Amino acid sequence: MHKFLGLLLLGLFWATGRAETPPWTWVTQGFAYREWAGGVAFLIQPPRLTPEGLRQVEAVCQGVRARAASGLMAWMEACDFAREHGGLWQDTGLVLRAWEGVVAKFFGQGIADRHRERVRNYLLKALEALRRGEGGPPENPWSRLPPKLRGPEGGLRVGPDTFPLLLETLGPRGLFPTCRLAASAMPLASRPGAKACATADCSDEALIWGLVETGTYAHASGRGDGRFDRGWPFSQSMSLAQGKGPCRSKAWAASTYRWEGPRLYAEQRLAYSWRCLP
Repeated sequence: MHKFLGLLLLGLFWATGRAETPPWTWVTQGFAYREWAGGVAFLIQPPRLTPEGLRQVEAVCQGVRARAASGLMAWMEACDFAREHGGLWQDTGLVLRAWEGVVAKFFGQGIADRHRERVRNYLLKALEALRRGEGGPPENPWSRLPPKLRGPEGGLRVGPDTFPLLLETLGPRGLFPTCRLAASAMPLASRPGAKACATADCSDEALIWGLVETGTYAHASGRGDGRFDRGWPFSQSMSLAQGKGPCRSKAWAASTYRWEGPRLYAEQRLAYSWRCLP
C-alpha cells in the first residue's frame, strides 16, 4: 500500500505543477533529459553508456557550458554523474570482481575453483544484459527452483556443487532486481513556493539484493526543507517550501547494489526547478 501511495503522490505532484509533461530527449542510450520553462530533468543509466555514448554526452555538456544556459549547475551535476559512473561500468574486470565478491559473500564461502570460469561467464552474460538495458526475469525465478535447490521447508538450499544449477535456473537477467525510479521538482501550483518528490520501488525476487536512495530539497523565502531516505526495496522523499522567490527545488532517486568496493549505480533520476509561480 505504501508503494502505491508513493507513486500516486508523485503523480499528483507532477500533474499539479505543469500542464504537460515534456518528452525525453535521448542523447544516447543511457542518458536522456527533458526541459521546460524553469526546470530540467535527467534519466541516467550508467551500465548502458558506451565509450562513444560518453563522448556524445560530454559534447552536449560542453555545449551547455559554453552558452551558460539556464540550469547550468543541474547539467554539470548530471554530466559529472554520467562521466564517473559510466566510466566505472566500462571497466569489465572491476565489475566482475565486485560481483564475484557479492556471490561469495551471499553464500558465505568462496567460489570453488572448478566452478570459477563457469560463474565468471555467467556474470559476464549478466553484465551484457544490463548494458543492453534488459530488465529482470520475466517471471519470478524462485517459483521454478528444481528439487535439488529446495530445502526441507521450501527455502533455498545451495552449496559449491549446486551453485551452477542455481545460475542456470535464474538466468543472466535473474541476478539483479528491477527498479522503478521517479523524481519530480517544480513550483507550487496554487501559491508561491517550491516542491520536490522522489520514489524508488524495486522487486525483491533477484539473487542479489540492492539499495535505493531518494533525496529532495525545496527552498523559498530564505527557508529550505531537505529530506533523504535509503533502504530496500522502497524509498521515498518529499519536500515543500512556501514563500516568494527566489525558489528552487531538486529531487533525485537512485538504485545500486550491496557490495564492497566502488558503488556502481544502475540508474539515477534527477529533477531540478528554479522558479516560482507569480
